[in-house]
Amino acid sequence: SFYENITVNNTSDSSDYYYPKMEVKANIFGGFLEIINESDKSRVFGISNLQPMEELIIDNGLQTITNTTYVNRISALEGYGYKWFRYVPNANYLTIRGNIDYLAFINTFPKKIS
Repeated sequence: SFYENITVNNTSDSSDYYYPKMEVKANIFGGFLEIINESDKSRVFGISNLQPMEELIIDNGLQTITNTTYVNRISALEGYGYKWFRYVPNANYLTIRGNIDYLAFINTFPKKIS
């Protein structure tokens, strides 16, 4: 089981939430992933029923979850109230735990160009 605290700085010019893309790979046991954003009133993003070694592509902005065989996995959010992962502006203090081998956040924070 994996457990780690990290900080991600949302450097966007926007004062709104930012919904990143993520890539996840479950470990040999499968199970769950939880990401708690302490900076967002301890909001929990969670996925249950991960299959052993399952790889997911999560687009929080488009609200899609697919595995590498393009099976829709949105039902995996059911036990967590279907809350999509998001960043608040500035520092985001995250607690990550679960049965995972790999987690990547794909951040493309919007910036104004003038």
